[in-house]
Amino acid sequence: MQHIIICLFAFIYLFVSVNTFQNRIVLHEVATYGDKNILLNIMDVIPFNSNSILVCDKLDYSFKLIEETGTISHSIGKRGKSKGDFMGPGNIAFNQENIIVADFSSSRIQMFDKKFEYMKKFYSPGPVFDLNVDKNKNFWIACYTGNKNEGLFLYNRSGKRLKNVKLRNTTGDLFKDIFTFTITNSNYLIICYIVQNKIEVLDLNGNFINEFVIKTLPKFAKEKVIQKNVFSKDLIAPEGNITQSIASDRKNNIYILGGDYSPNPFRDIYIYDVNGKFIQKIVLPQKASLININKEDMLYSVHNKRRIIKKYKIDVILEKR
Repeated sequence: MQHIIICLFAFIYLFVSVNTFQNRIVLHEVATYGDKNILLNIMDVIPFNSNSILVCDKLDYSFKLIEETGTISHSIGKRGKSKGDFMGPGNIAFNQENIIVADFSSSRIQMFDKKFEYMKKFYSPGPVFDLNVDKNKNFWIACYTGNKNEGLFLYNRSGKRLKNVKLRNTTGDLFKDIFTFTITNSNYLIICYIVQNKIEVLDLNGNFINEFVIKTLPKFAKEKVIQKNVFSKDLIAPEGNITQSIASDRKNNIYILGGDYSPNPFRDIYIYDVNGKFIQKIVLPQKASLININKEDMLYSVHNKRRIIKKYKIDVILEKR
């Protein structure tokens, strides 16, 4: 009997050695939003609950609640500067109690309750380019201040500013300081710069953990002169983006949507762990403007000139190396 058991273990060892397997992340499309209802310019999409999403529609001057069926059940706002109105909503966040919405390229942030009733407004230190929520239901706001090492601010659930988090890679330059960010399940802040190839990892106290790069992409985006000046420096702008968007799943994997410099521009998603270890790359069927992932590991991507949202189920399969 002992001989048989030894032989069995030997067989299993040889089988595993010869046929080594690995986990691979794949996406399966499950829904499309925007094909039945008109969405004009989707700037942000976040989960509202397991069955619905909140969408900022810049050119409709509103944010919308879209149900699992694709039906728009609520549309909040119109063009204007009054309470509950927008000049073009850009980013949105929801902490299960309140919703905050920032106008595109503006420091004005409006707060609504979960029944979409207007509550108040407050201002960030500069134009907002991303919003997020942590485990404590506090809001995190990314904005441009023009100051080195600034750009990320913590606000409580009432909209009161609590702290300025020091960043390593903001310089005061308008273009180089733009970033998107995600907060993982293990409470890491992952900062992803748009025209710099830098991913910065912090804890929720703002302490620096590490940083890494996407090795197959350039260090910086190319630059070009967009305005020549006689008595001052020429105005220089980047030629395209290194990255475009970032999200994280339940296992704390980081999904980074590549930009103009990827082999498949705006389709390549680079997946890393929080230590900067590369896991794999997946390629979307079509170009995307942004991505987000909900708590059920459903990935949302925005396509077709920001008019269509695709919903994918993230699966892990076992395959031979």
